[in-house]
Amino acid sequence: MNQIIDFNCDCGAYAFREYPQTTAAEVLAQARKFGVGKVIMGSARALTFVSPQPANELLAAELAELNDEAVLPCAVLNPEYPGALEDLQRCQELGFKALKLYPTYHDFDITSHATVRLAEEAAALGWPVLVAVRVEDERHHHPLMKIAPLAMEAAITFARDVPDANVVLCMGAAHEVTAFLKGVARENVFAEVSYIKTPLNGIEALVGQVGSERLVFGSHLPFLYVQTAVAKVREAYIGEEEKAAILWGNAGRVLG
Repeated sequence: MNQIIDFNCDCGAYAFREYPQTTAAEVLAQARKFGVGKVIMGSARALTFVSPQPANELLAAELAELNDEAVLPCAVLNPEYPGALEDLQRCQELGFKALKLYPTYHDFDITSHATVRLAEEAAALGWPVLVAVRVEDERHHHPLMKIAPLAMEAAITFARDVPDANVVLCMGAAHEVTAFLKGVARENVFAEVSYIKTPLNGIEALVGQVGSERLVFGSHLPFLYVQTAVAKVREAYIGEEEKAAILWGNAGRVLG
């Protein structure tokens, strides 16, 4: 039986609240409990580090000790921070397999030359480039750290500017995913489904709008429940082939 591939999970301490799963081992065990066979895992610490690279180093050390091939490490970098290209090379040496960008949390322009350059370098390594719309529901933010979601116009411009990169939009709501995938009608541009929260028929409605060929699975562990993410695809009123495409079939194109 094919196993689910999760394009959006993190580990490590988060600055603003504690979650039941914190370590890489805990997050991976929780994912496996609900049928996830492989995870693209980044560092939650990196969200609030001034320079994300030390958080990547901590993640690499933790994963080296865990030594589990089910985890594909994902580097979190700020393209505008000095030495970002060197940090990308260092992450490649450490065995990372993807790049994740948080434009609003790290306060950089996703359409800038520096961002496009970093994404192109990641794509040259064969890495997918994950772009975060948000981390938490905006209503749950700390009063001193209110972060707006990424504007889809900027995300669309970025994806158009890096045609060789496999781009995955993360934590987008249904209307944002629809706008993004319609705005960049390219077969190597995708969106994961962790933030599709429309009741009952959210996945069905989304597939009706954009098809299943460019949707991939994401749980957003530990911020959201993996069992909910799996169930909303498994129980969707779509065909079994479409469910399989979202859960694991499309992943091969993203990961090259």
